[in-house]
Amino acid sequence: MTKKILCCLSEWGYWGEELVGPYDVLTERGYSIDFMTPKGAKPPALPPSMEPGYLDPPLDKVVTDKHYAQRTREIHESDLLNSPINLSEWFPAMPYFNSQNFGHELENYYNMRDECWNQLKKYDALLLPGGSGPMVDMVNNERLHDVILGFYSQNKLIAAECYCVTCLAFARDWTERKSIIWGKHV
Repeated sequence: MTKKILCCLSEWGYWGEELVGPYDVLTERGYSIDFMTPKGAKPPALPPSMEPGYLDPPLDKVVTDKHYAQRTREIHESDLLNSPINLSEWFPAMPYFNSQNFGHELENYYNMRDECWNQLKKYDALLLPGGSGPMVDMVNNERLHDVILGFYSQNKLIAAECYCVTCLAFARDWTERKSIIWGKHV
């Protein structure tokens, strides 16, 4: 086991505790974590997740405690997330069906995707922290779906939290046309 994790975060904001909790536990146990975002920009923590005692209006309850708010702020203000992997430069985009050279482009896409999947072998797991941001730039991101499918095809752990579970729902191999969580309880 390499003890290496790939973590994809939203450039539109992640919920602090959903990164801090796994990050602290994994790093304490000797895992290293590579961070990735859809376009390579530094991901911001959602402001309420850095506010101790934040009262969530729909839930009418406090959802941010002092410890996690402080740890989120520490990570947010550090350089830990300054240089994430750029997913859009790493994984190829699927060609458009109405492209003039669709057949050749599709073959090229699958060859490039296979090369990228091979690069995923250095990781033990994929971590997808939630928050509202993933609904904007991760849920319908086909490149992220390909990352998920790569981990799935290698029988590796995929940990999706909160809103990021929807990334799993939309990750599907187009030959089977079913979500990877079809028929599963998550």
